[in-house]
Amino acid sequence: MNRRQALAALLAAFAPPSAAAAPSVSTLIGTGSRGYSDHEVNNPYGLVIGPDRALYFCDLDNQRIRRLDLETHRTSVVAGNGQKAYGGDGGPATAAALNMPHEIQFDAAGNIYIAERDNHVVRKVEAKTGIISTFAGIWPAPASKATRAMAGRLALPPSPVPRDWPTGAARSTWPTPRATSFAASHSTPASSPP
Repeated sequence: MNRRQALAALLAAFAPPSAAAAPSVSTLIGTGSRGYSDHEVNNPYGLVIGPDRALYFCDLDNQRIRRLDLETHRTSVVAGNGQKAYGGDGGPATAAALNMPHEIQFDAAGNIYIAERDNHVVRKVEAKTGIISTFAGIWPAPASKATRAMAGRLALPPSPVPRDWPTGAARSTWPTPRATSFAASHSTPASSPP
């Protein structure tokens, strides 16, 4: 008996009896090889179930945000044209260039927010129109390393007052789409970000 078999026997011995079906793991998309098709991805990140109950994810190295219909298993592109760059604001999100999209979130209206790591911005895709815009951040990135680092450290809700970490500058994104500091402290906050 090897270690794996011994561990499995121990787990089986101490597991509570269950009438429910045993949990299982299955692959929703991906073949184990890099690619771009209905069945392939290239470094998926930032998974979220959208308001339409589909799976949305960042296809990081394909520079796209994709949607997987969990019923039909068909994929579609929500944002990104595959080019690793910055561009496309004011146009269709599917024609926009993204640069390492890492995380996505939906707001109550169904708009998608995309955190682009290497562009140091948060982009917004309007649910009704599919138009992309820069919601927060600075592009082109500032020249100094310190300023670039600050531009990439935007904190978005759940905090009721988003804060720029580590400076502690409170930010407001209303009524304009660009984040603006309205209170700042140049000392590092004692607590971790929300």
